[in-house]
Amino acid sequence: LPEFLDEHADISLVEGLHELLSEELREREALLQERRLKKAHLPYEKRVMDFDFSVSTEN
Repeated sequence: LPEFLDEHADISLVEGLHELLSEELREREALLQERRLKKAHLPYEKRVMDFDFSVSTEN
């Protein structure tokens, strides 16, 4: 918290609270997603960016 206050000393209290709460929500969502993926017991992580679209079977 002290680091956050130092970095955001030039903004209003309302803006600071908004930034602080937004960061808290982002962190909570990331943790929830991580827990859900672990609970799903998927064999490995797949991402769309890792898919090789050049091997597509459709013309």
